[in-house]
Amino acid sequence: MPSNAGEGETFVEKDGKYFIEGMDRRMDEFRLFVGDVDAGLFFVADGEEYDLKKTLARGKSYTFNVQRISVYQQLKGVNLDDR
Repeated sequence: MPSNAGEGETFVEKDGKYFIEGMDRRMDEFRLFVGDVDAGLFFVADGEEYDLKKTLARGKSYTFNVQRISVYQQLKGVNLDDR
């Protein structure tokens, strides 16, 4: 999560959770470190909520990026790690 609010954004706390309201940023990728803390870690996209603590290892760092691939690439079994 960004540590501060940019232009047109507001950093707020609600019920012990931190939010940046008005955020409309486009990022090519972002890195996430999964700490060894007993707290929820969720990613929300298009109304779907993903519990990252169920699939990612604690104490590890991950890089997330979005890529468009064609149906042909999916059928062929494209390796998303190849850039």
